[in-house]
Amino acid sequence: MKRVGIIGENYENDSKPLRHLLSRVFDKQKAVFIPILPKFEGNQLERIRKLLIALKSEIITKRLDYLILMRDLDGLQSEVGKVEIRNNWFKKVTNGTSKKCIPFLIIYELEALILADIATFNKIYKTKYQPKGNPKFQKDPKGLLKKLTARPKKTYHESHAADIFQKINHQELIKNHSGKAYSYESFIDELKTILN
Repeated sequence: MKRVGIIGENYENDSKPLRHLLSRVFDKQKAVFIPILPKFEGNQLERIRKLLIALKSEIITKRLDYLILMRDLDGLQSEVGKVEIRNNWFKKVTNGTSKKCIPFLIIYELEALILADIATFNKIYKTKYQPKGNPKFQKDPKGLLKKLTARPKKTYHESHAADIFQKINHQELIKNHSGKAYSYESFIDELKTILN
């Protein structure tokens, strides 16, 4: 069984939700997904030297075989400067560790994946939103989800992501958050190549 560490910008609201999803997608006999580094969030991930020291310790103590490096772009794919900054971060972390790293750059932010399976979100929050086009190109998806749920009794919050990702439909994500680059579809294709 392969042990895969997940580094996200927020342990509770990014890494754990992705673990919930991937644990339903991949055979538990082949891979286990482990969120790591709960104290490194947001801009703290930019402290590469400290991050790599903590990461080396996690690799040993949790006996990790691979690492998923998940970052939000907080912008659109057309914002080349932002993409370059994130890709440089992925390179520095990958070069600083002995393990195979799988980068997952999320255009705009994790909530774009929730929009990719809008039926699940609508059911949970009793909304009727229908996105137009690929949710990967939705600017500020977190803001949109909060706006959609501003009036109902249950307002969306980032801390709800872990529960939503336990119900989200993997096939809908592949179909709706698609494309050759920076999509859930391309991320899963790369992960399957490595883990199968």
